[in-house]
Amino acid sequence: GRGRGRSHVRHQPDYWSLAQPEFRLWLANITTKAEYNKLPIAERRELLRDFGISQQRSDGELRGLLQRFLASHADPYVAVSATHYSRDDSQSVQAASIAYYGLCNEKFCQVLGAVDRNRVSVINAHIWPRSAAQDLILFDLQPAKIHDERNVLRLQKDIERAFDHRELTFVENDEGALVVKVINPDILSETLTGTTMTFNDIQGTPLLLPSGKNPFRRLI
Repeated sequence: GRGRGRSHVRHQPDYWSLAQPEFRLWLANITTKAEYNKLPIAERRELLRDFGISQQRSDGELRGLLQRFLASHADPYVAVSATHYSRDDSQSVQAASIAYYGLCNEKFCQVLGAVDRNRVSVINAHIWPRSAAQDLILFDLQPAKIHDERNVLRLQKDIERAFDHRELTFVENDEGALVVKVINPDILSETLTGTTMTFNDIQGTPLLLPSGKNPFRRLI
């Protein structure tokens, strides 16, 4: 009769293709499509449960990283004390930044230029603060880069202190050069120690880069 001699083969469902794309990507690290399709329902459910747990852990880590980024991006200098100066930086950091930017000596400020070595203090200014070194990974940099010469500027101590406390920063002008931008108007009339210049006098002054090499612009 009709159908005689035909074998009735039960086709195995393609559970792999029925799974969500994210789940399949996760499965690809531990099994194959053929092996997964052969698993009993209990084992497939267990794998789905493990996937859910791994996603919750990943989401938690991502939220933590995002929270750190938002805090640092809002104010990475929040841990810098009001009396902080960078005077404790090593001589090697100073020498590396002087060489990188092509400064003539340790008494060359990258805003004021050459200064009176007997009256003006020029110190290291970290662009990204040492207290937030671990967050450099958010900018595709390793924490060890915190003392990299591209993360250090040589500035007169009052300018450095204002920079640390976000009363002053550097912005790009129309030509793409980095120039001083005083953010806090309350300091405009203050005189820079050892000079006759005020913060208002340095407003718009270009950051001096004799070697033509730039700092980490992504951090400014």
